[in-house]
Amino acid sequence: QPLKCKPSAYLRERNLWGFMKDPLGVRLRHDVGVKALLWGSDFAHATGDWPESRRVIDETFVGVPADERYAMLAGNAMEFFHLKDTVPEVSDLTRAA
Repeated sequence: QPLKCKPSAYLRERNLWGFMKDPLGVRLRHDVGVKALLWGSDFAHATGDWPESRRVIDETFVGVPADERYAMLAGNAMEFFHLKDTVPEVSDLTRAA
């Protein structure tokens, strides 16, 4: 049966792309789409950022507007997983340490 959409449309609609301490993830946000990205600490793996997550976030997201920062830190995951009733306050995720 033929696909109703191009494969790229399914990727945009049904996938999120995660990144950790990688400034490239932030720089590519306008190519991939801000709504398709989310940052993660990879806790509790040894390569994760915890307990320095706040510092890593601040370093990685330098110059990123608050709305885009919020989307990649929480909003996109909340929307994708239908968790809108538990969304943290924007100010909690957009303030610098």
